[in-house]
Amino acid sequence: MTWLVMNTGREHLLPGHPERAPLPPYKPSLSEIGHSLAHINRFTGHAKRAYSVAEHSLLVADMARHDGMGIMVELCALMHDAHESITGDVATPIKQVLGDAWGRFERAEQDALLHAYGLVDAMAEHASIVKFYDRKALATERRDLLAFYQHSSTPWPIIDTPGIEIAPWDGAYLMAEHRVKNTALVWANRWMWRTAALISFTETSAAAKAMP
Repeated sequence: MTWLVMNTGREHLLPGHPERAPLPPYKPSLSEIGHSLAHINRFTGHAKRAYSVAEHSLLVADMARHDGMGIMVELCALMHDAHESITGDVATPIKQVLGDAWGRFERAEQDALLHAYGLVDAMAEHASIVKFYDRKALATERRDLLAFYQHSSTPWPIIDTPGIEIAPWDGAYLMAEHRVKNTALVWANRWMWRTAALISFTETSAAAKAMP
């Protein structure tokens, strides 16, 4: 079986399917992506509460907006894990165990999705800043959601390397009541509406610039 049934009923062809092109001529809907991301828990479900990829992506975008990084960085922040609506979210230590096969699969799905939304160049341009906010989100998530003990747990090189540590963001507390009470549908809609609004804005701006 080399296809995935999406929440809309659409059959998403996976690598290895005889009809799958290198860059499939499809455009996954934002509702498909948002629905999936809002139902996928980060940290393999080991957080203090259900904490989804959609909420994580919104947090990354919130930090970028707070720091005035601009519309395209914010959009790339929202879309940086969108391919996980196909691949699922695999924790970084597990990706290291799975090795190259996983990396090839994940890159193929990410490339296809970014191509479909015209974000290949933007993501390449803003990759380093999105990665910084992604890691700052990780530090915030560890502070608020994980059983990590500063004096006894093993440090995480990705955010704890001396001299280049990444501190949590003080602009959000992830165990706040309003966050805990939100349902998956709320996070799905927030991700979808915000992403749609930014895409619409960028398309309108691009069209206006192209006018004689």
